[in-house]
Order: sequence, then C-alpha cells, then structure tokens
Amino acid sequence: MKLQLLLLALALLIEPVHPNRAKAIESNNRVFKKPDGAQKAEFLGSLSCPLKVVWCVQLMYIEEDIHIHNVVKHLPFVCSNGSRTLTNYAFLDYYGTDSLTFDDSFEPAVILWHDCSKNNNTYRYHHKHWRQSHHFNCTSYKYDLNLFELGEATDLDDVYNKRWNERNRRRTIYGKTVWAPPGFYEMPAPWGMSPAKFPTERCLKMDSDIRVRRQTYETALKNDSYGSSTSDVSENFSSPGTSPTPANSTTPF
Repeated sequence: MKLQLLLLALALLIEPVHPNRAKAIESNNRVFKKPDGAQKAEFLGSLSCPLKVVWCVQLMYIEEDIHIHNVVKHLPFVCSNGSRTLTNYAFLDYYGTDSLTFDDSFEPAVILWHDCSKNNNTYRYHHKHWRQSHHFNCTSYKYDLNLFELGEATDLDDVYNKRWNERNRRRTIYGKTVWAPPGFYEMPAPWGMSPAKFPTERCLKMDSDIRVRRQTYETALKNDSYGSSTSDVSENFSSPGTSPTPANSTTPF
C-alpha cells in the first residue's frame, strides 16, 4: 500500500511537456545524420580451368555477416568444355543488406561451387572482397580465378546445390538427343557479358556524386553553427539510396 501511494505521489510531480515546447527542444538539439550512399557494387569476374574436361560452376554474390550471409544474387548454373574462360558482369544493390546499428560498412563476397579437378570432384570456394563504406555510392570489384582444385573439397548438398542436376541435362537437337548442360549451346546471362570499360562510367559517375553529398553535409553543419534555419539545410539532403543532382548537371545513372 505504501508503495502504491509513493508511485501516485511521484506521478503527480511529473510535469507534462507541451507539444510546442517539445518541438522547440527538438529543433534546438538537431543532430545531422551523415547521408548514406547508394551502396551499389559492380563485379567483373573471370573463371578458368586449365584441364581438358567439362567443368561446371555455381556462383552467388553475397553480403558477408558473422552468422548468416545475405544472398544478393544467384548466377545461373553453367558449364564449360575445356579451358574456355567464363566471364560475368553484375551490377548489384547492397543497400540494406547490413545494419547501420552494428557496422558502417558491408562486406561483398563470392561463394562458388565447381568441379574443376581431374576426377570432377567438387570444391567450395569463398572469395572475399574489401569492405565498402555505407557512405559510398558505388565500388568496382574485379576478380580472376583459376579454379583448379581451388577451395575446400566438399560434397554437394541438395539444399544449396539443386542446380547441379542440370549438369546431366539432355536435349533433342535436329532429332538427336545430346548432352546439353547450360553453357554448351547457349550462355545464360550474365555469363558471357563484359563491359567495354571497367570500372564502368555508370559506377564512376555514382562514385563522384558521393563527394557532392559529403560537401553538402559539411556545409549543412557549418551553416547550422552560424544559426542557419532548418529549412535551408533540409533541402540539401536526398532520401537514402539516392544521389542528389548537382546544379547544371544531367541526371545520374
């Protein structure tokens, strides 16, 4: 009973804050959040096998976390006959794949399974790229891998490696049934794709835009220190994942 009376007395002492006063407190203690970049990444990958065998690969782009990786893109399962190099180009969106609460950057990586070995034993390989800050718009990554027994020998898993069933795919061509895994008679995109220039202009343009956003952010802080109004600053910011268009410029990619 005494505890209830004490709580009642404390409740009567609490002064409610008027809505207008709350807004005044908020405006006088504004904290500028540093703008996020678009968090795009482009990859140009080349895979080769020096053996004169049919070899296949399953590849996916991920954002690496401590426990559970976020799969950003699965590439189609594909096979190559002999030493033909397989290339792929991918322009991917990593925005939101990593929490700002725990980190200020994300870690793109490649996980692949392949059977480039003398007896077509399967291997799993985890290829890490350098970290990218959340405040960058676009980063370019290039990798060139010789797959010969690269990685850790592994057995295929029905959960992750169902696509390997396509290795035994057969088709009827001109009335004749032939062995036709993906990549033999057609090359599924983005395999076989390569830009004329890498890094691409698209990514380079986005990368330059982030410098404009940083200058805007620093200008906003400077103006605020001299007593600039809130409305003058807020117009300089765009929503997360987009880049502002500088004056007298064309629309970014």
